Amino acid sequence: PQWLVEVPAGGAADLVAILEAPEHISVNLRVFRGDVAHPELIKSAVSSGAYRRGGCVLRMTNVPAGPHIVVVSAFHPEIVAEYRLVWHASTAIALSARPPCEQQARKTLAQSSQQQQQQQQEQEQ
Repeated sequence: PQWLVEVPAGGAADLVAILEAPEHISVNLRVFRGDVAHPELIKSAVSSGAYRRGGCVLRMTNVPAGPHIVVVSAFHPEIVAEYRLVWHASTAIALSARPPCEQQARKTLAQSSQQQQQQQQEQEQ
C-alpha cells in the first residue's frame, strides 16, 4: 500500500512513522519525494532499513515541504495482512491512502516486495 503525505510550506523538522504488522511478517517503509513512487528512484528513497519482523520505524528530519509517497511493503511477495501505521510530525501534515483501490494496493505491495527482493539478491552477489 501507498500513502500520500503532504508536508506544508516550511517543511517539518521531524517526521516519524511506526509500522506494526503481524509478528511473522517482515516489513519495511520507504519514502519517495513527490507524488509518485518511481521504482527507478528506490535508491534515493528514505528507508526504515532492513526488513524487520512485526514492525519497523522510520524517522526523517528536516523534511521538505510538498508531497511524499510512503510505501508499506512486506519482504515476501503477495503478502496481504492487516497493519497499523502511526505517525508523529512536528507540524500538521495531511495523510491519505493511495491508491484507493484495495486490489491495486495488493498488487502494489506484491510488486514492491518483488522489486526489493530482487535488489537484495543483486546486492548479495
